[in-house]
Amino acid sequence: MTGARTRRARRVAEAMPLASTLRAYAAECDSSPMTSRATSQEWFELTTPLTVDDRGDTPTAESNFAVAESRIDAASAFGARHRYDLWPGGTLRTLVVRADDAGALRALDAVITALENYPVLDDENLSRHEWDRHHPDGGDRECYADHDCRCSYRTHQHSVDVREDGCAYPWCGACYQAVQDWDADRFDHRDPRPEQEHRPCGEAYLLPAT
Repeated sequence: MTGARTRRARRVAEAMPLASTLRAYAAECDSSPMTSRATSQEWFELTTPLTVDDRGDTPTAESNFAVAESRIDAASAFGARHRYDLWPGGTLRTLVVRADDAGALRALDAVITALENYPVLDDENLSRHEWDRHHPDGGDRECYADHDCRCSYRTHQHSVDVREDGCAYPWCGACYQAVQDWDADRFDHRDPRPEQEHRPCGEAYLLPAT
């Protein structure tokens, strides 16, 4: 079985020079003093230049990695695998393809060529990664994107948090922003209700009698 795999890998390498390039790249990675191999790798597994930091990377890197893995996995007869390396800043996860997997190598070659021409494999996928990065709670109460973001946190109309007991509290019921921090451009000037006279410090705002 090993002999058949070796012969297949040799035929693929003769038809696709990328295989030899990946072997040289793997040797370069193995010799780097900045990384320490966390997993073993078979002789027929080729290290690709598609790497992402498992402790958190840029949305572009995470998106390109996910899209590349999906494309290679779809074209591969064996499925995409990973190589893990430890380095001082985290854990590097790198895509690995088999030397005898012509379909995976063709898909990888297409991915590398695409990235040489444009730094993003899928703009729509990148947008989803950026949204998730900027909205860890789905965009309801947190937003770290630019101010023109159209998430519910950025676009909602502030309203006072009114409880069942009739008390209105000095923060927005939707985003929990304090009254003094509310954006005047989005502030509903009908709220908050007037404070009750002589309200003790720290006591809740009360709705006026009707």
